Amino acid sequence: MPTTINGTLHPSNKNCIDWSERGLIAFASHSVITIVDPWTLQRIQVLELHNSAICELHWCPSRRFLDEGESSLLASADISGEIVISDIITAQAHARLRIAGAQVHSICWFAWKDTSRDFILALHSKGQLILWNTDTNNKVWTHTYSTPYTRFVTDPFDASRLCLLSSSNSLTIVSDISLNAAPLSPGITVILPKEGAIQTAVFHRAYRNQLFVVAENTLYCINTEVGVILSKRPLDSAPLSLHPSLTRDALYVVHSNGSISLRTGRISREGECSTAVVCSVEVGRESGGHRRPLASALCPTTDAAVAVLQANGRMAIWQVENKSISALPYRSYTIDDVVGFNEALETTVEPPTRLRLTSQLSSISAGATLLRVRPLSTEMEDPWSGMQLAAMGTQHGQILVCDLFTARILKEMKAQSSPIKSLEWAGPHSLLSAGYNHALSSTNLVRNDLFHTDIRTGTCRRIRPEKDESPLTLMRLSHYNCYMALSFQSDPLEIWDLKSLRLLRKMSKTCPVIVDMSWSSKHHGVRQTETISVYRENLVVLDSENRLYHVVVKGLHVRDGKEVNTQWRGGGWQLRCMSWKEDLLALGDADGKVVLWNLGRRKSTEARNSKSPCLRMSFSRVAQDFTLIVLHPREVLVWEAEKMSLQHAVSLDAHKSVIDVELCGLTLFAICSDNCVRVASTTDVNRPLLDQEVPLMGDSSRGGQELGRPGSPSSQWDSKKLPSPESTRSVLAALAVLSERMKDASVIRKEMALSRFLGRLSSFFLLSLLDYSINKSELMPHLQILWPADKYQEREKVLTSALCRLSPSQQCIEEAVVLGGMSREAAVDSLVSSAENLLVSSLKGALLVSQQEGEHTKSLIKLIATNLIASDHMSDGVQLLFLVGAGADACKYLQSQRMWYKSVRYAKLGLHGEALEDVMIKWKNHLQMDEKSLTVLVHASTGEWDKVVTLLESFRQTRLSKLIASHSNM
Repeated sequence: MPTTINGTLHPSNKNCIDWSERGLIAFASHSVITIVDPWTLQRIQVLELHNSAICELHWCPSRRFLDEGESSLLASADISGEIVISDIITAQAHARLRIAGAQVHSICWFAWKDTSRDFILALHSKGQLILWNTDTNNKVWTHTYSTPYTRFVTDPFDASRLCLLSSSNSLTIVSDISLNAAPLSPGITVILPKEGAIQTAVFHRAYRNQLFVVAENTLYCINTEVGVILSKRPLDSAPLSLHPSLTRDALYVVHSNGSISLRTGRISREGECSTAVVCSVEVGRESGGHRRPLASALCPTTDAAVAVLQANGRMAIWQVENKSISALPYRSYTIDDVVGFNEALETTVEPPTRLRLTSQLSSISAGATLLRVRPLSTEMEDPWSGMQLAAMGTQHGQILVCDLFTARILKEMKAQSSPIKSLEWAGPHSLLSAGYNHALSSTNLVRNDLFHTDIRTGTCRRIRPEKDESPLTLMRLSHYNCYMALSFQSDPLEIWDLKSLRLLRKMSKTCPVIVDMSWSSKHHGVRQTETISVYRENLVVLDSENRLYHVVVKGLHVRDGKEVNTQWRGGGWQLRCMSWKEDLLALGDADGKVVLWNLGRRKSTEARNSKSPCLRMSFSRVAQDFTLIVLHPREVLVWEAEKMSLQHAVSLDAHKSVIDVELCGLTLFAICSDNCVRVASTTDVNRPLLDQEVPLMGDSSRGGQELGRPGSPSSQWDSKKLPSPESTRSVLAALAVLSERMKDASVIRKEMALSRFLGRLSSFFLLSLLDYSINKSELMPHLQILWPADKYQEREKVLTSALCRLSPSQQCIEEAVVLGGMSREAAVDSLVSSAENLLVSSLKGALLVSQQEGEHTKSLIKLIATNLIASDHMSDGVQLLFLVGAGADACKYLQSQRMWYKSVRYAKLGLHGEALEDVMIKWKNHLQMDEKSLTVLVHASTGEWDKVVTLLESFRQTRLSKLIASHSNM
């Protein structure tokens, strides 16, 4: 069972949430990491490896290409400056990284080519960018920036590129990050037109070189290659986070006021870039501070589900859908089924499209005050049979009912308008709660609340009339739940009959000031008559002068309390609390001393292990077990009462304190000041997951086994054979829906759907290339570099036109020259209208419109281009070579300078036939050395399926290789 139930979030937990490809959600609450299964929205694991509030959290990416199992590692950083690499299965810290005196602003996993994922890139305070080796806990390299950057975002297409964000309205794009050396170039700095701090930023996942940035509630789309703002659009409210899609030109915006919107992008033939709102939803408008969103994440596999985490610790999952995709389970469809991508390479949406709330995860409400465990129920028709229920009261008058074994919050009820100061179980389905609100008068009188709540229906019933009176301070229920004792600050003690909910007796006005009370668990009895059962119960009352009184209640009669002779009466110390079990009466004083009085032997024993006051004490409910827990302000002590020996002490760090404790069997549960409920024990709170506790989709061993075709899962996935069937049933139900939707699809399409369902995105990408080569189906935007040359040019022409219109930069002109045709005309227009460096711009424009047909002219320009390249003027040399039809030579020069991606881009933009093929062959040979994963996709894009099959077999992907071999017609 999870060892902690989270409550409200710390302000530093902002956007500390991540969603893995397999489907597990990790989020931070104060210093606690909670792992949630989105299929059932249940907590499955809790990690407490930090001592301070967590400020960054990221799942480790898949360990290698076509990996059958996902890594179970998490990287997290806290506000004290410590980075922890933890394993959610073993619940252990694999590495701890720290620089003395430095904070952590931002971290990410550094996935460099085919290298193992053992590196963390971190931005520390004072501008220190450090690459850490988590296997050795050492620094690989360190680079210090003079600008005080606040965080960075990484490019999903290029591990060598990241964007550094400052506290002002400027950002810097660095493109020479590597595993072997620190960056050398200063990067490209982009200054936004509006003064103000950058609120959030993220790279597009569907198209290269696009960065979304929000500053002053304005959404900017920036081309990172040239540092040009492509578009800007004002937002209605401040955004919390941006989530771009992988397979569509779409962007989710989660706002700080709780609204969520889905936007799509568009570049017109005239070069106009814009975004349009597809749908939006208002969330938590009625809220207050605790209901505001503080973190959000997008499912990286489907791009159709958004998890929003509120400041109160609650999580909601929203899914995008339209009229053809409605009310379907998670992962049974993707954003591709809602947002289209047509032959004209434009994003399309069929209205109406909406965001639907599909599930919610509850949390401990703010201001938890009390925790009470329900005695085990023996009722045959108990809806919560087999669960260990506990009730929690809050400062806002709410009662939460949860199952401590599974950390699930089952019910949340508004019991009263006042803070709950007393809470007791009056039966398996009944709760009594008490508290008070201060009266409107200037006296010390209050309005007491005393309510009975039925947890099955949520019905609340007031027991005592509301009036101005002394505050109700204590409520104690008898062993048989027949009687209730109520103590007030200055009014006499009241005894109530719980069966009829009526007052039996109000003690005399000379009743002393009561400090604590306790009913006996032994000295009682029941006598059966012909019509009723008459119960006899005993109550002991402790007053402010250390005197004990014994009160006997029998039936409808309450006998006057008699003082009990004790040896500590009138002592110089002050008793604060008490608990009674069998013949043992335990008392605690203001100095931390514990006194145990054996009623049978008339003998008392004293012990002391804390100097702080005893706030509350309670015996174990297990028969013949005399474990005693004593709550102190900073710790909880567990005693073996018969021998008065200390079993263990539970102490929290300096940032947390214990508010209330309760024994569930022999397990200690505590409400802490960070609003979390914890299992407190001597052993480590970080408990490894058992095999049967790991969700089906999160299990790398079972998850690596073949599921078979959609709708026909193999026997090892049978929910009846698994200890945790609920999650398994949810997975199989979604798989059945997917199977029904794909029943008329081709074999390849079914395999694509299954791969994406399982989170095997690399298999999905490879199969999408096969599907395109066979059926000429839709292209994946993020695989644009692998598109056929004509489609690639079609997209780049409109983008280049937009760039030339917005900026006459060297890079924009270069791409326009490579493309030729209308793009070159756009470049000329941009150069002629440029006010910067008028002479050079004019000469370039004149050169582009001039004729270079003669062989002598071409030879001379080639010579000039070669000299320029040799003199480190690569861009000018490349332009001249493409201008005279020598683009193949230009690509060779680029490759000689290890500018591989640029050479391929320009080859697809300006070369054809053998020249293009030659560039691609050299690129594949280069990739073969340390990027075999990308080599597979490149071979697939050029139709070399025999090589694809050979590489897949080297990856031990036998089933996938056979599938491709049988459908690719090699």
